[in-house]
Amino acid sequence: MNKAKLLDDFKVLFVLIISILVGNVFMHFFGKMPLNIWVARGIGCLVCGVVYILIDKYVLKKPTDN
Repeated sequence: MNKAKLLDDFKVLFVLIISILVGNVFMHFFGKMPLNIWVARGIGCLVCGVVYILIDKYVLKKPTDN
């Protein structure tokens, strides 16, 4: 197994865990408000996806092929 590929996989796993944790924080925050629970879960899901995309794009910069 290639060590560089394994390191990339661990980075992706770490970013997924961080984004899920942030999404859960937002879900619990909106879940305590007088909203429908499915709206709170949807907001948490959207936040999770946005955080993953932002971290993947700006923190885990992939080398470009020139």
